[in-house]
Amino acid sequence: MGSGYRGNFGSTIGSKSDLVMAVIKKPVLIIDNDLSMASKSIQNYAKSSPIKIPSYATYKEQQKNGYKQLSFKFERNGVKYESRWHEKTPNSPNYMGSSWQVEKIVKGIGNGLNARPSKKYHLLKMKNGQKKWIDHKEYQKCIQAKNNGTLTEKQKEVLDSAHWRD
Repeated sequence: MGSGYRGNFGSTIGSKSDLVMAVIKKPVLIIDNDLSMASKSIQNYAKSSPIKIPSYATYKEQQKNGYKQLSFKFERNGVKYESRWHEKTPNSPNYMGSSWQVEKIVKGIGNGLNARPSKKYHLLKMKNGQKKWIDHKEYQKCIQAKNNGTLTEKQKEVLDSAHWRD
């Protein structure tokens, strides 16, 4: 464990200027952009999201390993949202094409009588067309079951309904 740039303690060696130069030399890539300045095609993608994406949202366009992804992030009433559109991913089922996934993070409260950790949720599209938020831990259990080959029909429904198809 180091004690900062002032001493040669632990794994921290060198001067402050060495540390600053090391940080400066790393390539910096700014890929988050304001949606209000985006191209019409990016704005049209945002309009097709399962949740309304405000004009102040930021977006990121990425070419992943075998598919394209657009990610839109914003905060509303203290809740962080991310709505991601992506093309069919390489290992997804044949019936799964391009789709949206929506997540939200409700901030925690660090101390006091109402202290609570932050919580992450995924948006599901139910068979009746209604929207339902599911706890991230429950969603992860479904993914784990899929990876282990123990996926139940109910878990498959959860995974499928978390992918909003175009």
